[in-house]
Amino acid sequence: TRAVQVAADGTIGVSYYDGVQFTTFRGAEYGGPLINRDVRGICVDRTGVVWFATEVGVSRLAGTEWTSYSVTLGNDNRPALPIVQDSTGTIWAGGGAGLFRFDGSQWVAEPDFNSYSTIVSSMLVDRTGRLWVGTVGGGVTVRVTGNWHTYRADTVGASDVHSILEDGQGAFWFGTENAVTVLSNGVWSRVAPVPGGSEVQLVLSMVLEPSGAIWMSNVRTLLRYESGAWRVFGTDEGVPEPTIHCLAADAQGAVWLGMAYGGAARFDGSQWAIMKPCRFNFRVTEDRAGYVWVGCGLDAGTSRFDGSEWRNFNQANTSGGLPSDIVFDIHQDSRGGYWFATQHGIASWDSTTDDWSTFHASAATFPCDTVRSISEDPDGSLWFATEGGAAKRSADGTWTPYIDGLTGKDVRQVMRDSAGTHWFATQAGVDLLDSLGNWSHLVEGNVNCM
Repeated sequence: TRAVQVAADGTIGVSYYDGVQFTTFRGAEYGGPLINRDVRGICVDRTGVVWFATEVGVSRLAGTEWTSYSVTLGNDNRPALPIVQDSTGTIWAGGGAGLFRFDGSQWVAEPDFNSYSTIVSSMLVDRTGRLWVGTVGGGVTVRVTGNWHTYRADTVGASDVHSILEDGQGAFWFGTENAVTVLSNGVWSRVAPVPGGSEVQLVLSMVLEPSGAIWMSNVRTLLRYESGAWRVFGTDEGVPEPTIHCLAADAQGAVWLGMAYGGAARFDGSQWAIMKPCRFNFRVTEDRAGYVWVGCGLDAGTSRFDGSEWRNFNQANTSGGLPSDIVFDIHQDSRGGYWFATQHGIASWDSTTDDWSTFHASAATFPCDTVRSISEDPDGSLWFATEGGAAKRSADGTWTPYIDGLTGKDVRQVMRDSAGTHWFATQAGVDLLDSLGNWSHLVEGNVNCM
């Protein structure tokens, strides 16, 4: 069985699928071995070492040993940071900050590879060992015996080249913002339009199926091209999500999708399998029983993983106990109860009785129904950060809103330090409330978390 590495959406890091289950490696933000949680490119070199590209650096996994290198690859929030190994064994990586090669100890910039653009959007090492580099604004550049040659828009058909593929006959396919073009035996051509007459535009990823068919994804469509015929896959054909950032094919011929909102899916030729609990993860937390909870966006509710399977909670299957299917935070309190911060209020759940309670904003409870996060004091009081201020719910169920002392009303997080002072992260900075009830303002600016 061939294992598959799946780059995550930036919520945690990267996950490794061995054919049965996922193993997750977290970013340094969560105490993990990756230099950063936002993995946007993966390369397995010829020795089996795995390289992970992020905007702030590259991490390397050799067996069980991790090494990380600082290098700024991205500066434009691109969905992919390509990383490849060429025929000499050199590792190359690129992104919004340019093209870089690894010299064995550090990453070195390659500033002169393209005279028209240094924003790298795609890379390919072909069967003869040549390195192809697609750019945004500069067409595509190929490296032959150490020299660079650039094909511009008048040849490629567009200035932005988002994906590159070599097919079984040695032809090269280029996904651009305008169309898909092919270079075969020195001749450039455009691929025939899809049924309906429209060009295939903004192709972000392409992958070759063992049968010779080519899969492509653009902003809203998944397509399969074989022998001059197109097949379009949408949600009606079982595709779990229309926005697909990357594609891969495994040894069994199955096609994998990396979706824009954190999901992964596998198509075995007849059916789709979802490999993640939801499409966009706002929050991942572990409770005291060892269950992993995921707060989901885009109307997916919240999901709990017990070690073998997922259970989803949403408005429908909780009979409205969960007030919204957009869940920003999950907290298990000191008494074992579960609390959920959502877009339209607060919910609590007793797992022993399966009873739900729902709370909505009012002058006597909390100031706004959009609740961002939950924290707990040592005495069992719960704090809720909302877009209209903060609130405390004492252990006896009494609510106390906090609005007037805040410089910024859009509160993202509340935390308590060892001296009993509460810190409020807001869109206008950080406010402090000491144990005597005195307010002070510490930091200016938009603060999301502490």
